[in-house]
Amino acid sequence: MQLSLVDAVLSNRLSQAGLQALPTAGAGGTASSGDVYAPDPSKLVELSGYGQLLSAASRFNDTLAAGAGSFSGTRDANSTSSSVATASYDASAAAAAYSLNVTELAKGRSVASAYFASSSEGVVSVGSFTIQTGTVDGVGAFTADSSEAKTVTVTDGSLAGLATAINQSGAGVTAAVENDAYGYRLKITGNQIGAGNSFQLQTNTSDPFVNYTANFNILNFAQTQAATNASYTVNGGSVQTSTTNNVPVGTGINATLKAVGTTTLATVDATTLAQNLTSAYNALQGSIKQATGTGGAVNTNAGTANQLATDLRSQATATYVNAPSSLTSLSQLGFSLSNGDATSPLALNTTTLQAALNSDTSGTLSLLAQAVSALKGTSAGYTDAANTNPANGLLAQQLSLLDSIKTGITTANPGLSGLSSNVVDNLVRREIGAGAAALGLSGISIYA
Repeated sequence: MQLSLVDAVLSNRLSQAGLQALPTAGAGGTASSGDVYAPDPSKLVELSGYGQLLSAASRFNDTLAAGAGSFSGTRDANSTSSSVATASYDASAAAAAYSLNVTELAKGRSVASAYFASSSEGVVSVGSFTIQTGTVDGVGAFTADSSEAKTVTVTDGSLAGLATAINQSGAGVTAAVENDAYGYRLKITGNQIGAGNSFQLQTNTSDPFVNYTANFNILNFAQTQAATNASYTVNGGSVQTSTTNNVPVGTGINATLKAVGTTTLATVDATTLAQNLTSAYNALQGSIKQATGTGGAVNTNAGTANQLATDLRSQATATYVNAPSSLTSLSQLGFSLSNGDATSPLALNTTTLQAALNSDTSGTLSLLAQAVSALKGTSAGYTDAANTNPANGLLAQQLSLLDSIKTGITTANPGLSGLSSNVVDNLVRREIGAGAAALGLSGISIYA
């Protein structure tokens, strides 16, 4: 009876997820694989079909990501991950794409004092000291730059008073009081980033009131961050730079580095973006049509897939707010749908698009960018588990389904509860396929 119980649980879980239920096996039922924990693989073809659609929608998102920004001319430069880096270009930039991997951001030197019980109580005496900016060589030797050392006049010996005095000195550093589980400490960070830029705190020998060496000993400053260069690779080639702004990536294209991570920077002209949009749209709608058609992987239960097709068509035919331009729909740019079917392919008349660009460049570019962003957002609602309503996403539905299947298997087979988690997971993986651990990275196939 063990196999029939497993099949019954799977049937229930599939039905709950909106997929076609499995016929319940009889007491003597057998699995085609010979594995008592595995029902007939063909009965789970719909779930594999949804995985294929998930992959198709993800490719659609990736294709449009580089063109989702607003154009400032007939060409644009975009980043697929603006949280990692943003792109800018000049007239010499040719249409190209660059793979950018940021491994480290440029930083300024930071030092921090010892911890104290309060930020407002006095810890050092009044007096003065200086801060000198300069460079540090490869062995850590400091060399002052040509700027004059700035005097910090301390009239309030608390950490808060020190921070205020330092920030008012114009010494090229920023001071702040930090508070954590250990107490309060004063942190000073250089405003200039890059491995060569540094600063030093120095006693003020011209101060007749007090030599600040004793106070520095009380504060016990220690370096918390060395000044470092930014490190990144472009198409595999390594680069270091002392800044994060407008660093060179390719001919005529620069990047502003924002975080460690990977992104693709690309320059694209309006016509290429429109053609890419058309191709990507047709590829996704073609995948939906194949999956929902006769003999398709999800044709018996295609509600979610059909809704995605309908939502995409709605955005392709939508009217956009594009003032002051009179261009408000993609049809005015040469896009057309051949019929009223939800998965109807999109066509582009480049002559019409060029005429729109010639007569109203900014309006054409604004409308095109809006449509690209809207279509990408629509598809992302079906693929992104972090969407504002993740229960509507295909990925979230699949993850929920697989978790339910695992729960169902262990519930229907009480003997599994006494086994180690590794053994149970291995049995479940045999049930849901070898690719279960990679969910979220690619389309899923229950029987890989």
